[in-house]
Amino acid sequence: MQFAISRAVKRLLIALLTVCAFVGLAVSAASPVDAAARPSISKISDSTGSTSGGQRITIYGHNFRSVKSVKFGKKAGKSVKVLSSKKLQVTTPGHGRGKVRVSVRTGSGTSPSVKKDTFTYAFPPSITKISRNFGPTKGGGSRITISGHNFHRGLTVKFGGVRGKKVKYISRKKLQVTAPKHGAAMVDVRVSTSYGTSKKAKADHYTFATRPTISSVSPNVGSPAGGARVTIRGTSFAHVKSVAFGTTTATSISNPNATTLVVTTPKRAAGATNVYVRNTYGTSTASARTNFRFAEVGVTNLKIVASVGNDALTWTPHNGNPSFAQVIIRRNASTTAPTSPTDGTLVATLPASRTSYTDTTVGNAPRYAYAAFAANSASDYASPAIATAIRPGAILERTSSNVTADKLPTVQIAGDGSPTDLDAYQDAVAWSQVIIGNTVYVGGSFANAYGAGEIPPSTSNPTGTNFSPTPRANLLAYNLSTGNLITGFAPTTNAQVLSVAKSPNGSVLYIGGDFTTVNGVSRSHIAALNPTTGALITGFDASAGAQVRSIAATASTVYAGGQFTSAGGHAHSRVAAFAASTGAVTAWNASADNTVYAILLAPGGTKLIVGGNFLNLNGAPAYGVGAVSAATGASVPWKINATLRDYGSSNPGEHNGSATDTLSTDGTNVYGGGYNFSNRQVGRYEGAWSARPSDGSMNWFEDCHGDTYGVQPIGNTVYTVSHAHDCQRDGGWPDERFARSMAFTNSATGQLLHKNYGSITNGPYQDFGGLPAPSIINWFPQFLTGTATGQGQAAWTITGNATYVVEGGEFPGVNNQQQQGLVRFAVPGTTGVPPCSGCVGPQGPRISDSTSSNQTWVPTCQVSGSTNRVTFPGLFDRDDRNIAYTVTRTGGAGGTVTATFGGLQESEFWREPALLWNDTDYAANTYTYTLNATDPDGNVAHGAPTPC
Repeated sequence: MQFAISRAVKRLLIALLTVCAFVGLAVSAASPVDAAARPSISKISDSTGSTSGGQRITIYGHNFRSVKSVKFGKKAGKSVKVLSSKKLQVTTPGHGRGKVRVSVRTGSGTSPSVKKDTFTYAFPPSITKISRNFGPTKGGGSRITISGHNFHRGLTVKFGGVRGKKVKYISRKKLQVTAPKHGAAMVDVRVSTSYGTSKKAKADHYTFATRPTISSVSPNVGSPAGGARVTIRGTSFAHVKSVAFGTTTATSISNPNATTLVVTTPKRAAGATNVYVRNTYGTSTASARTNFRFAEVGVTNLKIVASVGNDALTWTPHNGNPSFAQVIIRRNASTTAPTSPTDGTLVATLPASRTSYTDTTVGNAPRYAYAAFAANSASDYASPAIATAIRPGAILERTSSNVTADKLPTVQIAGDGSPTDLDAYQDAVAWSQVIIGNTVYVGGSFANAYGAGEIPPSTSNPTGTNFSPTPRANLLAYNLSTGNLITGFAPTTNAQVLSVAKSPNGSVLYIGGDFTTVNGVSRSHIAALNPTTGALITGFDASAGAQVRSIAATASTVYAGGQFTSAGGHAHSRVAAFAASTGAVTAWNASADNTVYAILLAPGGTKLIVGGNFLNLNGAPAYGVGAVSAATGASVPWKINATLRDYGSSNPGEHNGSATDTLSTDGTNVYGGGYNFSNRQVGRYEGAWSARPSDGSMNWFEDCHGDTYGVQPIGNTVYTVSHAHDCQRDGGWPDERFARSMAFTNSATGQLLHKNYGSITNGPYQDFGGLPAPSIINWFPQFLTGTATGQGQAAWTITGNATYVVEGGEFPGVNNQQQQGLVRFAVPGTTGVPPCSGCVGPQGPRISDSTSSNQTWVPTCQVSGSTNRVTFPGLFDRDDRNIAYTVTRTGGAGGTVTATFGGLQESEFWREPALLWNDTDYAANTYTYTLNATDPDGNVAHGAPTPC
């Protein structure tokens, strides 16, 4: 039995050995192939690096074919580049501090773990302090100790890219180095180890310096009493030890940077000396640029009254010892006055007794800084008196991108007149306009529309002229290109419309006002219409508890401002937001404590600008204009209200009758305007302004006294409607000549003159003198005032595009021609408009606003022997400032002679030139003189032939 089992076991063992041998052969046959294909790592070029990664390293090994990834621990390397089967490059990923295994994976497997595939992550070095952070440009000097973190042996130190010398590693937090040679400059010191390079920081600054040099001393004259502030410019002003005037040390030193010093002069005897600056490496040398004179105070109390074209200077003369023979006046076209009688531009050299001088050579420069020196010569002078003149920019000529002053045929509006009340046709006013595509939508208080050229009946003209009214109840639309009424748009409201606005894509027209029904359907002061048909959009069912005066819309939200204290049945004080889809009032919450006249979404759409006569916005003082978040209604900064403070109701009291009543934007800046009937001194303002949308900081103010009702920026121009009556502070006309519509540059060109300039020297107006101001553009269409509101105004609303400007209001005529309530103006070259065939014809030169006839424009003759002094006044042009003049002489043996006058003559309606021609070939009673004026557009005016 035992034998049998043994044989069986033996046979089993033989069988097993046979199988094992077979398998072994198979394994031994396959293994050489697999081992050859599998990648392996033999070396890593740089096995240490920063925890932030980004280090390019090279890995050596075998079988680097079809590499799928290179990993550092569990993180994949970046930008793998296989150079050969034995070499690849990879960028280390970021990783925590410590040692990790690097592995390479291909299609044949992953490299096995070996001793040389380890990579160590460590923090890069950083600098916290440099013991001595300045030194000479020649290098060397004291050893510098640098403190920081993660220093290692073998590190390098560079000063602005130049390698430091004798680097000594002390510890992980400290090292020493000697600075190299380097040019004068402040540089960053960088420490590099195998784990990276220190990042730039304030603590790593090092200044290479030489002894100082001085390039200028300003001013370079001062009183022997000392105390003058002097600015010194030059080089190597870091680590200054002293500043001396001769041998006397300055009393204080301020060192803003390595090239500027501001010092206070010491007391010193009168006379010339030099300024010296000393630092660790030496003292500056004397030169013509370091001269300083301690001199008696000469001229004092220099004052300037600036106006357009001249600066009137007054001063108190020098009366001390020593005496001086002259007053030398010099100027710079900047805010920095001349510092010596050879600096800047010479204005005048006058006797020492003079106390005034008018500089008539200033032209259109926005400002000059003057210095008045009591002097004997350019090198013998006393300390000067200095002052800066400010003035507005020049009155500018209209450009081809500006609309002309020609009124274009436009549909007109009328009230609900009747045979028994003819004058009621004048009871019409347009309050608001918006353009969608080529259509102008108008809201206001009117009952009829009628065609251009028609004249409605009145008491003085009972039949009118071709008057054919079309009923329109407070809303209408007209074609922007033709001015014709659009007959298919005829919605009705039961009371006036004060605001029309559009959705961003123009598919919805929003209206607000006093109405409570629209197209016979109940709507409380706000509604939405189809802009094509005029149909009420019933899905938008918003409501306000009282008058809505302004609307702004996004695709999702409609904002409204006005007199209401509730909206959608909830308490909302004067401003609210509604869902554009339904009209439901939203959770957006802002409030004002008085009427909101204007709201505007600022560029970017993140804030809503709010204007009105409120004092408080969201419970905090905003003084008539502020900004809130478009998302929440919370207040956000709006800086212009630190200067602009038009607020208060029309009730009697301290702050009556003031408001910001109009807002607009060109997508870059925010523009506004306001009115003021107040008697208060602070913040009274009646012009237009521009502010940055980021925080409301001021770009400019224009200070033409007269309430402003609308502001429209177009390109480089800002058009306004107002009743401007005194623009002297802007370089314009004196009080009581009205301009109902004006144009300004959209950027500042000068500064406002002070309140006491011109005919108004006191009273309730705020003094905005010195603030940045735009230029007035010579564009003055003439509007007749209306009677509809009882306020004697003309235009109340303005908008436009690159081709047209459209205005609306209560005016009965424009440029002394019938045009009631609505008018268009266009840029030159706009087709289909008389009087030019197929183009807009700019207004020509004229003798007065009331007529285009120049028959009374005749010369005055003054004969002396054979010379006739032919004098005559210049003309003005409503939209051209520059006019060319000629005088044509006919008759007599000399034939026809034409005299010209030196090119274009500048002329405005308040300031026309006086012209003279000396006809030196005169024969008595034989000549006739005819005056001619031509504007840049070719329009010609002729005076009546006048015999002399």
